[in-house]
Amino acid sequence: MDKFRLFLKKIFRFFLQGLILVAPAGITIFIVYWIFEKIDGPVRHYVTQIFHIRIPGIGLVVIFTVITLLGWVGHSFLFRPVVRVMEKFFERTPVI
Repeated sequence: MDKFRLFLKKIFRFFLQGLILVAPAGITIFIVYWIFEKIDGPVRHYVTQIFHIRIPGIGLVVIFTVITLLGWVGHSFLFRPVVRVMEKFFERTPVI
């Protein structure tokens, strides 16, 4: 009975580790899909009204553009200052 409990604990631990690995991708896919559902309809409607043509997947293009712009803003204004601070810190750190 003790070996069986140990086996169940290992299985549960592996399950949790797998869940931790899969959860970020699953959450990201869910959020992008949800945003697509919210944006695609209104964007398609406005494009059809303005240009009098239907462009399938225009919401996907908009989402891709917005996510890319957010990545650029994050890289330019958040990532670079952090890297500069880390470089200054490591320049002052004595090396053995």
